Amino acid sequence: MAEYGAHVASTSISERPSIFTALAQENLMSAVRPALKHVCKILAEKWPSELHWLYRYSNELHLLLDLILQHYCLKKLSASFAENFYGMKRVALCEAEAGAKLPFKVRTKSLIFLVFVPYFKSIADQLFERWREEDADGRLLSQASRSSQYIRIFLAVYPYIHLSYEATMLCYQMAFIFGKSRFHSPFLQLANIRLRNLNMQDILSVQAGGRDRKLAQDGDGQGSMARKLLEEATSLAAAGLASGLSAGVFFLQFLEWWYASDHNIRRAVTSLPVPDPPKGVYAIQLPPGLCPLCKKLLTNETALVTSG
Repeated sequence: MAEYGAHVASTSISERPSIFTALAQENLMSAVRPALKHVCKILAEKWPSELHWLYRYSNELHLLLDLILQHYCLKKLSASFAENFYGMKRVALCEAEAGAKLPFKVRTKSLIFLVFVPYFKSIADQLFERWREEDADGRLLSQASRSSQYIRIFLAVYPYIHLSYEATMLCYQMAFIFGKSRFHSPFLQLANIRLRNLNMQDILSVQAGGRDRKLAQDGDGQGSMARKLLEEATSLAAAGLASGLSAGVFFLQFLEWWYASDHNIRRAVTSLPVPDPPKGVYAIQLPPGLCPLCKKLLTNETALVTSG
């Protein structure tokens, strides 16, 4: 992988990741959800009879794929997909050894904060936007049910919850920047883990672990064949999803750069100064009520949409 090569080429690597890589890995997964939703929308519009449900349940589909991917990465690599993509790993505070795997309890907490918390946060954001539009249109005022009252309470309370969430994240990030905290996010502290950069020993440990698991599966002749096939299928699906997502991430970054460059070019063109009108065009004085082209009386006054 590309991030492995970057660390192999470096001779002196700080164990503590920078705030830029920490924030970049968080923004990476947040960009995948709208991209997947857009793909589901395109497929549902192209085959509406067969895939009409795909766009409706795009959030749940993203939850399922994210759960499989993050579980695979946490179990095999001791990091989320985005953290491993940027050359980092998770280390439990109770087990600070370089090659130690994450305990089951720590992996479970990490899955909750990596998968389920962003899912419920996105659902709450979508509900807030939809209900706020309905309230602005007056559709909530026409409903006198108890559910509409709960919706109004949610619309009044959720902005303060969102503000508290963002303020807490900002405080942790500022403390991480100035070296006052080992955590750039409160979720890392709640999961009792910290992030550190990968080193050569971590890379060799991952490769050796893969070979040991293959030998153990080949030597275990008494195990359940169905369980082996299920684990192998899950691992292959997660590995394929990780590889495809790695290529998709580069494609997303290319699209963001492309559209940003195109927007900058358009903005540069529109920001040019407007030239002065040509002289001599308005020198002809016509009496009011005459057409400037045929010099006859106006019968149907019209304003042009465009000129020039």
